Amino acid sequence: MFTFGWSEIFLIGIIVVVVIGPKDLPKFIKQVGSFTKYIKKMSSEFKSSLNEIAEEEEIIRSPSNMLIPPSIPTVGTIRSTTRRSRRI
Repeated sequence: MFTFGWSEIFLIGIIVVVVIGPKDLPKFIKQVGSFTKYIKKMSSEFKSSLNEIAEEEEIIRSPSNMLIPPSIPTVGTIRSTTRRSRRI
């Protein structure tokens, strides 16, 4: 996505020091760290809730049944249905 070289990181650091000031820089770094921690926590909670929903709805399947929703008939169910109808 984004690639930063040492020159870009150094330039961003200088801009941050000039805009925020050296006195408030430790508070700013602490706020950025806590914000990053909050975002990581929210993303992990979101991911775990999606996994729980997927497990409940049986979207996560074995490799043989992968990507086949339960409402679409497979070849095996079609064959068994036609065999039953022939017997009648």
